[in-house]
Amino acid sequence: MVELRRYYHAGELPPVLVQGAEAMGVCWEPREQSWQDFLAACDRHRSAGGDLTELDRGFVDPQGYPLGKRIATYLRRARPETKRGRLSEQRRRELAKRGLLPSENPPQ
Repeated sequence: MVELRRYYHAGELPPVLVQGAEAMGVCWEPREQSWQDFLAACDRHRSAGGDLTELDRGFVDPQGYPLGKRIATYLRRARPETKRGRLSEQRRRELAKRGLLPSENPPQ
């Protein structure tokens, strides 16, 4: 799979193979897909009235997503990256929007 992605990103994979791989559900950007799955799970939990800041590490949502563990992992990585200015603005905004990082514009 790693080789397939490498050829895809280099533009060396024939279109017929790209289409076939996509038809089988190949994800070209697994890290981005993981991030989007995380945001979707956060949104599901919040829309059900849950508070993301109060989940214990072992919490698994009804769809089987290990939300508590993922929040702990993303925050452990995000906080130092934020301080060093290495967390992308988009990701920082997404985490802040969900109450997982402080917003730059706190309510007054």
